[in-house]
Parts: sequence; C-alpha cells; structure tokens
Amino acid sequence: MRKELVSGKQQGFLPKLVILAIIGILGIGTYVFVRNHSQNIPSNSSSQSVMNNSSQTISASAPNGIFAVLALKDTSSTSFADSTYSNPNISGVAPRISWNALEPQENQFQWQMLDDIFQKATANNKKVVIIPVAGFDTPQWVLQGIQTAQFPRKYGKGAGQVAPLPIPWDQTYINHWYAFLEQIANRYGSIPAFAMVGVGGPTSVSAEMSLPNTNTDIQRWISLGYSPSKYENAWKQTFAKYAKLFPHQHFVLALYPGLPINEQGQVDQSASTTTRQAIIDLGANTFPNQFTLQTSGLNASKQSKGAGGYAIVLSYNGKILTGFQMSTAATNKPAKMGDAGNPVNALKLSIDKGITANQSGQTIKYLEVYESDIDNPDMQSVLSYGQQLLLTGKAEQPNTSASTSGSRGKHGKKSFMDTPQIDQSDPSVNY
Repeated sequence: MRKELVSGKQQGFLPKLVILAIIGILGIGTYVFVRNHSQNIPSNSSSQSVMNNSSQTISASAPNGIFAVLALKDTSSTSFADSTYSNPNISGVAPRISWNALEPQENQFQWQMLDDIFQKATANNKKVVIIPVAGFDTPQWVLQGIQTAQFPRKYGKGAGQVAPLPIPWDQTYINHWYAFLEQIANRYGSIPAFAMVGVGGPTSVSAEMSLPNTNTDIQRWISLGYSPSKYENAWKQTFAKYAKLFPHQHFVLALYPGLPINEQGQVDQSASTTTRQAIIDLGANTFPNQFTLQTSGLNASKQSKGAGGYAIVLSYNGKILTGFQMSTAATNKPAKMGDAGNPVNALKLSIDKGITANQSGQTIKYLEVYESDIDNPDMQSVLSYGQQLLLTGKAEQPNTSASTSGSRGKHGKKSFMDTPQIDQSDPSVNY
C-alpha cells in the first residue's frame, strides 16, 4: 500500500516538473527576445522623446491638408523654421532627405536631422512625410560596388552636372536601398506623426520617377540594356518592399513620363506613357490602401493637357490617396504660379487648380506648398482657405489683394524679388 502511495505521488510530481521546465524555457526565450529587440532603440538622449512612441504600433492617418516642403537644393542641411511647425494653417512637413547625408558610411547613420523634425512635429501636433532621395544622392560607398553610368542631372541641385547614376534595375543597388529604408522604418515606423513616405530607388534627381531623357541620354539607356520590363520590375519590387516595411504609412509615387524606349530597345514615344501607366497599375492595383499618387509641378500658369500627370492624378481621386506638390513658391516666382503682379493670388489660383474635382466629384487630399509661402505673413489667409478646403470641402474666399508690405519668406526676410532659393523641379514636361 505504501509503495503504491509513493508511486502515485511520483506520478503527480513529474508532470509538475515538466510544466515548470516549460515555463522556465518560455521565460528565458521572452527575455532574449526583449533584450535583442531593445538593442534597436537609439541610445542617444537627444532622440529619446522621438522614440518614446515606438513601443506602440499605431497606424498613422492618411495625410490630409497642406504640408510644407523645402526647395530641392542641398538637402544635407534641411531644416524647417520653428514658425512652420507652429503654423495653424498646415497639417505637417515633408522633408526631402538625401541617402548620402543620412548614411555617409555603411551602417553609420546621421539621424539628428530627422529626429529633430519628428520631435518638433510631434510637439506641434503635425504629421511628417519623409521623402528619401536615392539615385544621384546614393552614398559613395554604395556606388563603388554597383553598376552605374554617367548622366547629367536634369534639374534640382547641380542641374547639368554629370555624375554617376545607379542603374535602376541593378539588384545590389536596390538591396542596399532597401536595407537603408529598413533602418528608417525601424526607427520611425511606429511614431504616430509619421504619415507617408516617398517611393524612391529606381529614380535619379528626386523622388519623382524620372530618369535622364535627352536624346543623348536615351541612346545611352539603350546601350545599357534598358527595357520597360526591367524598369517596371524594379518598381514592382520596390512597391512590395515599401508595403512591407511601412505597414502603417502611405507611400507616394511622384509621377514623371517614362523613357520612350520599347521592349525591343527601340525609340518609341508611346512607351513614355505606357511605361508610366504600367508602373501606376503595379502600385494602385496591388496596394490600393497604401499607394498614393501625386505630381510635383502644380501651378496655375501651366496649361494641363488631358494625357499629362495632372489629369492622371485627378482621374484617381476617390480611388486611392492623391495629392500635388507646387512647382515653386509663389512668394519667389509669382509669374510661374499664375499671377506675376500678385503672389497671394498666384498661390490661391494654384490651390484652386489643385483642388479641382474630377468627373466623379472627388478631389485630392493634400498639397505640398513651399516653405517660403508657408512662412509668408501675406499668404496666411490663402493657406487657411486651402487647408479648410482640403479638410472640410468648404471655405470662405480669402482676401487676395496684393500686399503693400512686400512678400516675405523664411524668417521674415524679404524674398519676393531677391531670393535665390527657387525650386528647379519643374522641367518642361507635360505634368
């Protein structure tokens, strides 16, 4: 009888040991997981307030309203004025950041600039749209191990200068770019202020889907083995990677005509539009809840034809998220924006053109406006008008009387006639 009793106790004791052992293993595994993932959190104290939100996985709302953008110049020192963050007439900021400025050496990152942007945006209840730029802004250490070709910069900083451009379908280049994007996603992806990211990689000067396209450039592309299928496949990969890395953000394709080269390697003007549309379809049909479409040359002085990017964006209103970026600042270039004698009215006319409804009555959801206009006291009534139209669909007409005080730009300095800070991202193409 005693023997049976002891045996029964042992039978009850052994399962308890097994359960305790399993609990112990799970506890150790949990500790290792937490420890390993905690190593990804930046240790510098200046970034702490930005990263405090990363413990929560919160989906950022779709960008809506006016966003401040800086001129396409040397983005290594990009910063917005404090008055821009506190401006009640905008929803957020859209910094353009060069890859070679953020990762000058492999795995050595300069995050301070973006950390500051997120800290100030969060403090002022503003959203952030990151526009990372690859192409000509690829770090030197990447260029040394990939296929490149010499091309002139078409526009923007260093326009006309010949520089090495990564071949868009070079897989080693693309993989390096994806690894860089993963670092951005790990650092900022769960911050509620982070609303959208620009799609780059198979690009050149900016985040627009542009490649050098003069007659000489086209012949160079043909000699390099360009084909629409190679180019489109690079975009297909890139869209899928953005969707995976940034599940809580929208990602935006900035339109530009494709190269006029067909699959047989021959010059074919129709390929310019068919390639562009094929790339749009890859994004819009596969990722309709994240994919966003915009063009970056909006102004009231340009006559937009039916086949251009302006009309394409309008046609997608209500189907996916859409928006526009202004050609330049009306404060600096009023004639280019629609009214040479009245910068305020020039901005208003351009806003009205951007918010025009399509045949289904649908409109865009956001506008990117240059900081020279955001920081100009004379523009505030027009900015408020545009913001209210975007947010609510209705607004009172603003006062567009020409200013008698002189238009002023960043930090209150007079900039209507004498500023050299002009965006050059509006080449002579049909947007």
